Amino acid sequence: MSLFNNVSDSTKAAIQEQAPRLLKDAAELYLPDHLKQPLREITSLYEDGFSEDAIRRAGLRALMAAGQYRAVREVFLNTKNPLLGGVTPLRAMEYLTSSPERAMSNLFLVSVEPLDSKALSESDAFNMFCQSVDYAPFTVSGEYQRVGSVLVDSLTGNEAVEMQMTTLDDKAGTLKRWFAQMSARAASSDGTFGVPASYGIKISVTHAFGGGDIPEAAYTDTGYFRVANLALNGARGENALSELQMTFNQIDTFWG
Repeated sequence: MSLFNNVSDSTKAAIQEQAPRLLKDAAELYLPDHLKQPLREITSLYEDGFSEDAIRRAGLRALMAAGQYRAVREVFLNTKNPLLGGVTPLRAMEYLTSSPERAMSNLFLVSVEPLDSKALSESDAFNMFCQSVDYAPFTVSGEYQRVGSVLVDSLTGNEAVEMQMTTLDDKAGTLKRWFAQMSARAASSDGTFGVPASYGIKISVTHAFGGGDIPEAAYTDTGYFRVANLALNGARGENALSELQMTFNQIDTFWG
């Protein structure tokens, strides 16, 4: 066994010693002229005992000098990159293409349409000026009932949705005027109340899309609401856009 090991070691050493010469001879015979010089530089570095990284960098420089940009690109795409977590750019691209598209919180569409066609509609202005929307679309309430020594959950129903919407407005107060109109339709200053068909508002919020063609599979919450509260603020010490804090309450929970 030791004799075999000695022969193997000596054979390996001979191969390593002759490898640069064989590589040079093969390059001179088979490679085109524009690739011979880069290979000569690489083998010269190998003979001088340079590190693998130094040889790789020299090889890349030689390939670029020879105009072999496609080869440089292939080397880059198949080399592990610490900036990408130690994986090659090709593997990083595979991770990106195979990962699911994540929904972004700043991408959403808002539609606000009164049920009464005679009411002023500013749905486009709402979608343009809306800065944020907050609501809980599903709230199932219940109470625990004691049965013997244990507790049993007893459902009591769905809770109505309260929607908070923060918007900007133009100098003409378009959205303020719209809110005032819908408020008067719900509860008039003459002491009378309107009917849902008069003051009801259909609000839809489509998530994860900011425009363009919306696929049918896009998630959309739709409900029927009424105006509840409008909060305004002004501060002369701040140079900022005026924001409106609107509150809408769901009319009923029959159809979502």
